[in-house]
Amino acid sequence: MMTQAPSRSVGFCVAPTYWHTEKQWKEILYYCPRELITEINISKHRITMIGERQIYFKSADGPDTMRGEAVSVAWVDEHNQINEDRWTMELRPSLMDTHGKAIFTGTPKGKNWGFQLFTRGLDPTQTDYKSFAFSSYTNPYLDPKEIDEFKRDMPELAYRQEILRIVTGK
Repeated sequence: MMTQAPSRSVGFCVAPTYWHTEKQWKEILYYCPRELITEINISKHRITMIGERQIYFKSADGPDTMRGEAVSVAWVDEHNQINEDRWTMELRPSLMDTHGKAIFTGTPKGKNWGFQLFTRGLDPTQTDYKSFAFSSYTNPYLDPKEIDEFKRDMPELAYRQEILRIVTGK
């Protein structure tokens, strides 16, 4: 998505903690073709791509960490572990200037603000939203036998949430 954004655009990779942003950093560097990357600045936690597009890795564990920048693309990982205010009061307004887009990934954690966003993508009248849910059984990198072993060691509600991706709880 970042390569489709206008030149000099800013993207945010957002996660609940600094540790989670390290995971995002590794994934972007692993999957992004090297010819698209022009600079990697470890100290600023920033990757620059062709067209002077910059990706910043931001932790959402404190207030005001995402204010003051017009953002074109945001990837919010494990969004259900992030305080709703980080989205509604900081990141969402940052996307408004650019008509930016956000992608949310993670495991459902009950019927919270993340669930509300997810249901918008299931509503045909909400054309700006798309939602997807995949069972761990569809992951080609996981052994179904291992998933079944995992199932034996966890409560049914946890299995439905963590493996089947069925929203449980309040």
